[in-house]
Amino acid sequence: TLENVVVTVKCFAMSVSGTRIDLGERVATLPTDRAIELARIPKTQVPDDAILHFTYSHNEKSVPSHFALKPYKNHALEEPGIEIRTKFSDGDLMISLSSRRPAYFLSLECSEVGHFSDNAFDLLPGGVTTVRFTPFTTGTGKAAAASLVVRNLFTSTHT
Repeated sequence: TLENVVVTVKCFAMSVSGTRIDLGERVATLPTDRAIELARIPKTQVPDDAILHFTYSHNEKSVPSHFALKPYKNHALEEPGIEIRTKFSDGDLMISLSSRRPAYFLSLECSEVGHFSDNAFDLLPGGVTTVRFTPFTTGTGKAAAASLVVRNLFTSTHT
């Protein structure tokens, strides 16, 4: 950008069972001419069964991210217990998702041609993510709902 940007970074670790450990928050001004360190988290603060998470916020927009300190296959992932609720709004299918445990790399599919407002995201306990599916053909929302498939890292490796 042409001007400095003020961002807030929140850091936390989340165990595969869904236990959250807050690791701090920092507000920083990012200069235009160089990168700066926003946070330093000692490895000892992240439990062995946890994944490190960051949320960057600026101007009321938040961007989540995560970092696994060891390969995903070395984590004893647990079935996330995803709850799916659907409803229709103006011909679109609204899909609300929540989970009891972390669901990494969650993606949605259905048999109908259309557009998902979001896909390939993490779903963490305590939150609800709502995704809008806009079918390209009017009147196919019910078929989209009936054929909806939710995949994530756990289901791709355990089913």
